[in-house]
Amino acid sequence: ARLIFPEDIRRGRWKKMLSGVKRSVYVSVDIDVLDIGIMPAVTNPEPGGLSWHEFSDILAALLRRRTFLAGDLVELCPPAGPAYAAITAARALVRLIALAEKSRLG
Repeated sequence: ARLIFPEDIRRGRWKKMLSGVKRSVYVSVDIDVLDIGIMPAVTNPEPGGLSWHEFSDILAALLRRRTFLAGDLVELCPPAGPAYAAITAARALVRLIALAEKSRLG
């Protein structure tokens, strides 16, 4: 397993970290990695977390030229925030599935 933290993103280390990831991947998205401004309904909100574009770029880079085995999304807590947070989580899953399918099709 490889963990990428927000500071890895800000310091530009994430691309190098992805180079060591195996050919087949299981992607677990801990949704509280997103900034509290776009994902407040989580168990551990992260001020200074990732933007939507950073998150999406990392997923795209991770799934490029790799086989997606399966994935999940964890830490959404709808009672902890506004309804749009559940929509953001759903969009994160849709993005993951779309990128996995794009990777599969080549």
